[in-house]
Amino acid sequence: MVKNNYLSISEIILGLREEYKKTLYDLNKCLSLDEDVNVYYTVSEYEDKKYVYVSLIKKMKTIEKLLNIFTKNLYTEDRKLVGGQNNHLIINDKRLFKFDNNTDLNKFYNGCKRFFGSEFYSSLEDKYFKADDNGLKMSIGHDGIYTVTDLKSTTQPIIGVDYDGGRDQMVITNYYRDALFYGKVLDILDTKIPKEDLNEHLVDIIDNNPISEYPIEFTGMTDTREPQRFDLEVENNRVLAKRVN
Repeated sequence: MVKNNYLSISEIILGLREEYKKTLYDLNKCLSLDEDVNVYYTVSEYEDKKYVYVSLIKKMKTIEKLLNIFTKNLYTEDRKLVGGQNNHLIINDKRLFKFDNNTDLNKFYNGCKRFFGSEFYSSLEDKYFKADDNGLKMSIGHDGIYTVTDLKSTTQPIIGVDYDGGRDQMVITNYYRDALFYGKVLDILDTKIPKEDLNEHLVDIIDNNPISEYPIEFTGMTDTREPQRFDLEVENNRVLAKRVN
């Protein structure tokens, strides 16, 4: 891999993706849940303390949907776990999820502690910095990698090009339905960031990940204001982003 003094935003996303996926994998191992439960992670700060928020979303059975009609939403579809420097738990509806408080909660909290104590975690920063002179800003944070143009941009009306680390998905948002936004998405991903502006540990991870240099190709992108989500698949010398919503 040829080294230089810059990294494209695409290289940053693909180079760090495995680290975000490892975090998801480690936290998923801490939870014993039914196969039809989807798990999504976010990291938030409250009163100067960091917490991992876990949304558990389970597909409701037909009988449960019918009961909702007659019981005024007696059943809910999601449940949140919160683990961090101060452990606590929020449960919306215990009936939809099997969870052993004594065993699984301790595993979950211990997994959060490992995450908060990792070198990768300490290298992340949840604030935006100037990525170029055309109004593009970028954040490499605990939830993922986010870029957005601002109103001062004359060449790139507001567009969001994000990697959601809590779901391992690309998220593209065309806030003003710019007809040329697909090309501008690719331009954003190709934006070069000086390595000196990034954390040294993160740069080292990216430089040693050959997949970081693969191009990202999108399928299913449309002209809509709604956020579009894409699963990522590594193929021969490229990463294919397939739309899932």
